[in-house]
Amino acid sequence: MDSMINLFVKWPANRTILEYMEAIIQAQMLPLHVYFSVFLRSIRQGVLVDSRSLDMLCRLGIQLVSELPLSPVLSMVEPVESPSATLLDALTLLREGLHRPYSTLHDLQTSSSDVLLIVIQYCPSMVPQFSPGDAIQILTVSHEIMQHPTLRPDLLSALESMNRLLGDNLSVPNPLPTAG
Repeated sequence: MDSMINLFVKWPANRTILEYMEAIIQAQMLPLHVYFSVFLRSIRQGVLVDSRSLDMLCRLGIQLVSELPLSPVLSMVEPVESPSATLLDALTLLREGLHRPYSTLHDLQTSSSDVLLIVIQYCPSMVPQFSPGDAIQILTVSHEIMQHPTLRPDLLSALESMNRLLGDNLSVPNPLPTAG
């Protein structure tokens, strides 16, 4: 998977590479949780920065989640990254998407919002295993994102719920104020 990400760095927004990734995931040669973990990690590491490529990879993940609903996005059995790192990476992706120029062809803000919603969906059962440091870091980035004026209401609600869950896990009564 890392080598395919590197191909996207050399040839941004290449449809052939994207189609190959789709084929190996659908053939179950690459688990969906590995796809998300490696793709999101590449953003944190600064390897993948092209908005078109990021949007295409987000959209592929969104499509595959709908086609392979039983396949988890996060895995505790064979994690590539810790679930807290994957969640933080998805938050980082959205933060990047919110600060990039809008394009009708590659709407990174919408696709990164959808990816974060998918990752949040798989997190509640894993939150008790987050370290306090990871939880605080996630709360901090989440709060920063919640202040963005164009944040979708469904995502705002999901972030508020996640923050409450993280706060409960940290035994903090109100970890961060809600936006608004």
